[in-house]
Amino acid sequence: MIQETFFIDDGDAHLYSVLFMPETGFSNKAVLFCHPLFEEKKASHRVLVELARSLAGKGFASLMFDLRACGDSRGDVLDFSPSVWLDDVRSSIAWLKKRYENPGISLLGIRFGAALAVQAAVKVQGIEDLILIDPVVRGRDYLNEVFQQKCVREMMTFGEARSDVPAMFAELGKTGMLDVDGTIISSSFTNAVKEIDISKEDFSTLKRILLIQQSPRKSLLPAYEALQTKCRDGNISMDISMLTAPPFWKAVDMADSEAICRTILPWCR
Repeated sequence: MIQETFFIDDGDAHLYSVLFMPETGFSNKAVLFCHPLFEEKKASHRVLVELARSLAGKGFASLMFDLRACGDSRGDVLDFSPSVWLDDVRSSIAWLKKRYENPGISLLGIRFGAALAVQAAVKVQGIEDLILIDPVVRGRDYLNEVFQQKCVREMMTFGEARSDVPAMFAELGKTGMLDVDGTIISSSFTNAVKEIDISKEDFSTLKRILLIQQSPRKSLLPAYEALQTKCRDGNISMDISMLTAPPFWKAVDMADSEAICRTILPWCR
């Protein structure tokens, strides 16, 4: 396997990127990884690297990149914006198209990254497949979950929650800013996130979708059932895989990549 590290430059974007390539037998197919946010990004990193290496063993190139103002990419955290991040996904897709001749490109998104992947896939020509791992469907629900997790971490750290979800939204409205896992987010960011609802996107241009739910829960989340129905009614191929285990993107210690690799590798073609 060959691994290259570089930056993708496009306008104001300066995106830290890592490309994983097979040494031989390249299939001319590439997978673009769209990472989750906040602590979920840190927790998922090792699993995603192992997945990228496994894909290289199957002849796929994998491009992992940091969204603007995330990880090692340039940007101010107060510039967090879903629309800017969507531009970053498009820039990374364009980079792959320049690097390879007519590549087959799949998008793989985890959590909020999956929401970005959906929005990019339905707007950019040439996306073949879409892999969604525990995707965020509605932005408003996602913010509630992020804020609830912040309360849980406060209880674990200080013995009590120093705020609650309504108080966090109130602080955003009053000061325009809120600290989440050491990252300052703005009220304009949360307002934009609230508008996201991937169930309203037009999936008709997509060929295949793999939706993975990794959770101790033994039934499919209602939001995912709605996506499944939407695809079935639109004659769009959607495969569902339910991994009944704690999600790797929530892991405190090193998470096991075996289940994710075992699910995704046979599906990619």
